[in-house]
Amino acid sequence: FNVDEENIVDAGGKVSEFSEVSHCYQRQTCPQWNYSLFAMVHGVSREQTDSAVKSIAETISCSEYLVLYSSRELKKERVKYFKESA
Repeated sequence: FNVDEENIVDAGGKVSEFSEVSHCYQRQTCPQWNYSLFAMVHGVSREQTDSAVKSIAETISCSEYLVLYSSRELKKERVKYFKESA
């Protein structure tokens, strides 16, 4: 989401309250990438995800945003730091 600096904290707080959002944080912008607020939105379908994103955009009064869809689902696995003794 392209959110101006003076509204980023308030917008981030509102976005993080959505149950579909697992990650939400401010990002540095540059001329080629002006989206300052990142949110990872989860849905079981593209339609459900789009609906959640639209609701988020309306809630934070943001008309400029970009949705990047995952091309595949990656399974998270717990990292093992120590080997169990036999």
